[in-house]
Amino acid sequence: MRWPRLLLVWAASLGVRAEPVKFVPAELDFGPAGQGLHLEAEVQMINTSGRDLVVLGVSSDCSCAAGEPRQPRLRPGEATRLPVGMDTRTYLGPVLRRLTVQTNAGDAELRVRATIRLFASWDVTPNPTFFSPSLRLEAANLSLTATYLGSDRKRVLGASADQPWLQAELSAPQSGDTTRVHLRKLPEAPSGPHTAVVSLRTDDPDQPILAIKVYVPVLSAATVLPHPVILPATRVGQSASREIAVSGWDESTPPLLRLPAGQIEPRGRRPNGDFVFVLTVTPAQPGMNTQKLQLTLDEGQVLLEVPVLIKGEPRP
Repeated sequence: MRWPRLLLVWAASLGVRAEPVKFVPAELDFGPAGQGLHLEAEVQMINTSGRDLVVLGVSSDCSCAAGEPRQPRLRPGEATRLPVGMDTRTYLGPVLRRLTVQTNAGDAELRVRATIRLFASWDVTPNPTFFSPSLRLEAANLSLTATYLGSDRKRVLGASADQPWLQAELSAPQSGDTTRVHLRKLPEAPSGPHTAVVSLRTDDPDQPILAIKVYVPVLSAATVLPHPVILPATRVGQSASREIAVSGWDESTPPLLRLPAGQIEPRGRRPNGDFVFVLTVTPAQPGMNTQKLQLTLDEGQVLLEVPVLIKGEPRP
């Protein structure tokens, strides 16, 4: 009765194979680091295979990390240094990479970690920095903090933004090494998804400017009436038309409308400010034909979509 249990233990032992080398430390942790840096460190690699070891190569799960032992041949118990390099690129947050040392006695894996921040010695929150979506002609506010993480004290001296509709200023009072920055989106910000850059000027010689991307989605207050747009039923191959109005459009020029299968004819502007258009659609098949009318910006971003429906009657 004991033989099956012994066989299971023996089979399990065959699947457990000790790695041919031991790393000291067992994994490499670079700790906090800024973006766009090349990090370097070394670990000790010890031959624990009990035989002469030949390193055949070192592979990585990412081109951002690499390593090469100083000595490719090791006697039993002998050790060498394994230099490891890692590029932080534009990663953000905890990053884990795996180096695989391939030898004539099998493979061994070294885990390489780093916690990547926007800046090496500064912590900026929130990160990434997003405004909540807001309507055109409405102001919006956001606060961010910048904290110096070094041993000596550094300060943020000023703040500015690269867009005229975004204000950035330091909030007072400041607390130790932490600076609070107040951002304000002005009502004249145009509609659409925007990316602005806020620059914080510091007295840190290693990082005199902290450039922070800020995402600012601005929604149009425009609406299309009626919604949805339902055109009169007509026979397949014949056309039907209906007048629509774009209300709440805050630009002086008419909005851009797109209709995949139909025509759009502008009809001017009403005294209340609404822009008027006439849609003409020809149903291509019997039954309900549906498409979407799009209100877009010059750059092609879609601000609003409205269903357009027309029922096609069978031909006689």
